Amino acid sequence: MRVFFLFFSFMAEPAFAYSNEYAASAFQFLGYRPSYFLAGQPNTKVQLSLKTKFIQDLELHVAYTQLMFWDLFEKSSPFHDLNYNPEVFYRFHLAEAEKTWIDLGYQHESNGRDGPPSRSWDRLYLLYSQRTPLGQKTQIHWSISLWVPVSKDLENNDIIRYRGLWEANVTLLSFLGPFFERNDLTLRFFPGGRLGLNPLQGGRELTFRFNNPSTKAALPVLTLQVFQGQGEGLLDYRKKHWGLRGGFGF
Repeated sequence: MRVFFLFFSFMAEPAFAYSNEYAASAFQFLGYRPSYFLAGQPNTKVQLSLKTKFIQDLELHVAYTQLMFWDLFEKSSPFHDLNYNPEVFYRFHLAEAEKTWIDLGYQHESNGRDGPPSRSWDRLYLLYSQRTPLGQKTQIHWSISLWVPVSKDLENNDIIRYRGLWEANVTLLSFLGPFFERNDLTLRFFPGGRLGLNPLQGGRELTFRFNNPSTKAALPVLTLQVFQGQGEGLLDYRKKHWGLRGGFGF
């Protein structure tokens, strides 16, 4: 018994020593895409997204986003679809830091399944991003991504018709005055169609996030989101639908 106890203690000690709660990680993770928990119709939508510099002295970044569609209110509360989206990119700053940049990157997106429900594609992309002041506090932040698919799963070889060849994001920041501590409105849209370029097809997503000074210490930002179109998630990317959800973001 004493030998077992010594062995267990020996094995447990390194695990404790490497816990990031007690020893800081060498990597400093930052938010990347919006992270949120939103309940509603047709299901609950959860997204987590982080990035870090792979080499601290270079603008080489690694990012990971996981998008989950959760049938939270059904019996046994199964996850309907899980989308895994790792990527690596190099950032070129064109003007003042954090105001204008270009990302050149590679990303993979899949739902981790095999057989008919399998969805997977890889793409090279170029992203241009710019932030411009519109007043004392109000700003507009916009970006556009262009990509070239380099591989597609046989089960989703038509995905360009529904997710397109580009994506645009436009965010209006701090436009509602002093009552709101934080507020932003983001329109995200991507095209579809036979060539993957038609902005009248694809999908459109509008997200509003806000809080005020009385709630900022107790709550994450309250978040409302509307989606319309196709390609919201990988499993049902061909299905056109409305998504109406609300919850919190961080």
